[in-house]
Amino acid sequence: MKKHYLLVIIVFATMGFSALHAQETAPFGRMNLALRLSTMGVGLELATPLGRHVDARAGVDALPFSLGYDNYSLNSYAADLEPAFGYVPEYRAKGKLQMVHGHLLADIYPSAHGIFHITAGAFVGTSRVRIQGTMVDASNGPVTLLPGYEWPVINIDGYDVTTDDGRANLDLMLGNTVKPYVGIGLGRAVTQRGFGVKFELGVLYQGDYTLKQDGRTLNLKNTDGADDKDIELIGEYAEWANWWPMVNLQFTFRMY
Repeated sequence: MKKHYLLVIIVFATMGFSALHAQETAPFGRMNLALRLSTMGVGLELATPLGRHVDARAGVDALPFSLGYDNYSLNSYAADLEPAFGYVPEYRAKGKLQMVHGHLLADIYPSAHGIFHITAGAFVGTSRVRIQGTMVDASNGPVTLLPGYEWPVINIDGYDVTTDDGRANLDLMLGNTVKPYVGIGLGRAVTQRGFGVKFELGVLYQGDYTLKQDGRTLNLKNTDGADDKDIELIGEYAEWANWWPMVNLQFTFRMY
């Protein structure tokens, strides 16, 4: 008789553990909050299981990075600028990288109890390099047009950039709004314990860039032999950002 009672206890205990485990691996059965430090910036993320092999993650990242003012030579555009000013001015400008994204990702674990995972999903948002500057003379004062001249238009790598009032503010929009992502990593987004660490490497495809001036999209001109394949300064800077590398270290905290 005692053996029967023991068997019943074991069966009910096993059923209870299985039910608890099923509840914890069900969507929103557990929830983790993570602090992210990555090449997408600083962010917060929520994660919940979608089963024993898959965790879903959603969050937001922001990366504001600014550079101070500096002077840049415009000697390459002397033919356009010197007649209008009597000299070749310099371009005094500052730059700012602005990245704000939300993300929706899934971690796939080949082993239900392992820490290695493959990640796939997408980031949604904007990546922009904002350049604000003015043309200045040798004493860093504002440029003055000679009588009878208008503010010149200079061709930068096939783009016609205006210099009205000596200003040239440009926005380099890096890629599309929706950016597919794949990666690999170590660690669990949804932890059994109260605290965990997760590391990840991956890459986003941002897509082609767009150049804007004062909110107006600039179209590439076939000037001086320039075309879509013949872009120097802007193209060289932007093309490497088509594939944005991801390095992510995050600290996870179990909420329930």
